[in-house]
Amino acid sequence: MNYSTTQQQMIPGIIVPQQVYPLPAGQTADGLLPPVQFFCNDYLGIHLDTLPLQQLVNANDQRYLSMTNNRVSLRVLWPGYDTWHFGNALDATDGQKRTRSIAEIAQQVAERVREFYNEQVTADGGVADWSLKKIQFKSLYLVELRNVSRGSWQPVICCRVE
Repeated sequence: MNYSTTQQQMIPGIIVPQQVYPLPAGQTADGLLPPVQFFCNDYLGIHLDTLPLQQLVNANDQRYLSMTNNRVSLRVLWPGYDTWHFGNALDATDGQKRTRSIAEIAQQVAERVREFYNEQVTADGGVADWSLKKIQFKSLYLVELRNVSRGSWQPVICCRVE
């Protein structure tokens, strides 16, 4: 993850060291959309567990998730777990326009990350420090969403250690 020192100080926890989803054969990074960052209460990152209750900066700003598709996939590569892929996970449009608000995107990603967590929390993860059995969902924050290939996005998640 490429964050400035200032941005690192704004992140409310430790970034989960996911592998970055590799581009499929034949695809290049040309045409990938810029990341969607989530700011709340002077932090780069929003609390996934209480997302609807938080004050999200620029909540109504519109962002593209795809220039061609109505839905896009979400990929989580949590350390020690099999790659989790949710096809057609996120609505890229609202049916009338090609954009979604940052708040709508955050809500959709939070729901999918919760699904990932609930599906995997009972599985044995291979990296002891990142075993979901030891991490409560309420300690997770969504920092940003990265376009990793055409039609696929990967959430950057951090974990607050208390």
